[in-house]
Amino acid sequence: MTNTDRCPAAHPEDPTPCSGPPVVTVVDAFGAGDDGCEHHGARLLASITGARVFALPDAPEGSAIRVFKAASHTRPFAWYENAPRTEPSQLSDAENRAGHTDPATGEGFDAPTPAAAYGDGKLDVLREGAALLRESTRRSVGELDDDPGRERDYLLRRAALADRMAVDAPGDDQFEHDAVGTAEALLAWDRRHPEQVRGPIGPGSPEWDPSARPYVRQEWAARPRLVIPADLDAWNPSDAQDWLTALHEDPTVTPAELADATRAVNAAILGDAED
Repeated sequence: MTNTDRCPAAHPEDPTPCSGPPVVTVVDAFGAGDDGCEHHGARLLASITGARVFALPDAPEGSAIRVFKAASHTRPFAWYENAPRTEPSQLSDAENRAGHTDPATGEGFDAPTPAAAYGDGKLDVLREGAALLRESTRRSVGELDDDPGRERDYLLRRAALADRMAVDAPGDDQFEHDAVGTAEALLAWDRRHPEQVRGPIGPGSPEWDPSARPYVRQEWAARPRLVIPADLDAWNPSDAQDWLTALHEDPTVTPAELADATRAVNAAILGDAED
């Protein structure tokens, strides 16, 4: 069975991908059954009243083979929504991790927390939202060229903004839906363009199986920041102003970076930083 094949134990509407060969056999009290991947077999077992688990005595060491046996006389192949969880050994790695992670806080993920990724003015919701709206308008009318780096930066900024908004509004289903959708879009892009990834853990890692939102924080934290020239105060004022004007025209420069650059130029020209 490949990752794209359908597990025989899976309901047609179940979107969960199969992650390996059919290492589980689900059987009823009469011994009738079918093979399935470990994830779907465990879910079916959890759906059956009185079901029991038997490890095969001749299974190779370290294998995931289990026999799921139903105590009732019902064939256990119907799909049950919200089936209760079973023992960790009966579930997939992603399911086990999902029980010990929190995408909203970052708990259980090897990635920066929302505070570390977005705090200290690194992402201003109002300014970033307005900037992305302007860029979206420019993109829709064809003002921006088709540059893969710019496309990726747009996806990252959009995902980071959606994630930050979901963090600031816990329990809001729409914000969470937007955060998940934009995070998955970034993850999908980076899987096709791994050369653009900046963080230490790649987009294909199982680290992000429970949620792609912490991946967004990793990439936002690793995103190159605008570097203010160290000798800006020695520049000709008109050159400094031209540099600032060019930054305003660059859609990859964030509002927070523009604010920093503006303060630096004001300090260089006026000799006193202005907020």
